[in-house]
Amino acid sequence: MRSYSFYFDFLHRWLLLFQSLPLVIRLAIIVISASLLGGLIVYLIICTHHIKRNHYKRLKQQILPAIENMVLIKVIAHPHLDEMPAEALTLRIQDFVNLGFVSKKYKRKIFVACLRTLKRNLKGKEGRLIRKLYLDLDFDKYAFKELSASHSYKPLLALNELVFFEAPDPEGLIGRLLYSKNKYLKEKALEYIFKVYKGNVFEYFSQVTAPFTKWEHLHYFDIITNRKDGTLPEFSRWITPPYNESLILLCLDFTTYYRQHSAAPAIIELLQQSAISTELKCKLISALGQLYESEALPVLLDLYADEKNILVKGAILKALSNISGNETLSFLKQSFKKEASPFLKKHAARSILEIEGPEPVMDTLLEEATDAEDINALKHAMSPLIKYY
Repeated sequence: MRSYSFYFDFLHRWLLLFQSLPLVIRLAIIVISASLLGGLIVYLIICTHHIKRNHYKRLKQQILPAIENMVLIKVIAHPHLDEMPAEALTLRIQDFVNLGFVSKKYKRKIFVACLRTLKRNLKGKEGRLIRKLYLDLDFDKYAFKELSASHSYKPLLALNELVFFEAPDPEGLIGRLLYSKNKYLKEKALEYIFKVYKGNVFEYFSQVTAPFTKWEHLHYFDIITNRKDGTLPEFSRWITPPYNESLILLCLDFTTYYRQHSAAPAIIELLQQSAISTELKCKLISALGQLYESEALPVLLDLYADEKNILVKGAILKALSNISGNETLSFLKQSFKKEASPFLKKHAARSILEIEGPEPVMDTLLEEATDAEDINALKHAMSPLIKYY
């Protein structure tokens, strides 16, 4: 057997030979060696992923029929399913544990994927029983462990699984993710709290700092309005400047949806502040109109006189359609005659139509109108096929 000195001498001679070469050749050798090594590493990574994927596919083909057959017999075809609520039924968990698919990571992953597919396709008691099976097998505990993984995609996948199965969080681990630097984790954690959390979800409103997208706004509104538990708070407490504008917009939707007329003073106070965006100002005005707040009429008329933004003025004219009265009708007629913008003329005409109906006021205005734009605006407002939002 050769001694270590032989190998050291061999490497030393090659190192001396390398140092004796011209600089350009040495650089070329380094670049070529690095390229070959990098290509080899990439090839090994691709091969590893390919082997894992094929192993997962073969494993799935082997165990998926057994899982589906067991779930069908023990869960979906439960003999007492029609007699008792799904939450009160007892499942023979040991039969599933004996399959050996719970403790192994890849097999458990296939098991959970199978349950997700079944729950997505089954509604009613069967769907709730699939959720009970997921919780009874303690699959949620493995998902909660993944929340602390270093890779960002693992906590996100685990959180998505917990939201889907509506797994309870007694230790409040998900509430901490609201302070995560990962915006996707924060978004999913907030969805979990709004959808699954059994306590007062509105206590988390004060912790919302990141703005919502339009889709998130709609999604959160749909989740909260479909919840049947809990008592509604006064949403006016969040309609104040210190809070996020996205949260204020969401609370305005809740205020109008639940008809909380007590929020009108907070809306008027915020509307009178100058440092608010056009979108928020229009939303505040629309909320006052949807709440039919006649006390807001002087504020809206004063704001209309001072406002230069055409979108805000249009929102005011539209909101006035819900605040009927002689003063409102007189102001709308005056605005229709004096405004030069066809956009504002149409909104004023539409609001007059909403208050008084098509006859006789609209016919009177049509007879008095001499300008082509006025006539066109009135005809558009009277057409049932054209709406203005």
